[in-house]
Amino acid sequence: MESIARESGVDITCAAFIDGSEIGAKWQACAPPGMFIYGDPAYPLRDWLISPYKGSKITAPQSRFNSKMSSVRVSVAWCFGEVLRYWAFLDFKKKLKVFLSPVAKLYLIGVFFTNCQGNQTSRSFHLVPPPLERYLNQ
Repeated sequence: MESIARESGVDITCAAFIDGSEIGAKWQACAPPGMFIYGDPAYPLRDWLISPYKGSKITAPQSRFNSKMSSVRVSVAWCFGEVLRYWAFLDFKKKLKVFLSPVAKLYLIGVFFTNCQGNQTSRSFHLVPPPLERYLNQ
């Protein structure tokens, strides 16, 4: 199971983070009906959080759903990889020290600058990101 480092520096498993956060309540208050957060099988199922169908006897539509969602999850992983490709020092496992560096703030800045340059994920889905002027004027 993967883990994350919070801005406070506390390293916890993603499943524990989901249960200990307000993500679900915020999502349910703001998301349109029928919209969900998709997580890997390690996440606990919730009304607002779904994961791949499990087992060897899933139906053909369930299998197609798993395949399509898996490809989208891969594109999210590309985004994280792209941030680290441009800003290698943000690979906190190797470079940044929790409690000694503002890890979350540095990562947000790295994501912002990566988005300003465009990315492989946008190209893969044939989406045109907003122009740089729009990023900088908001």
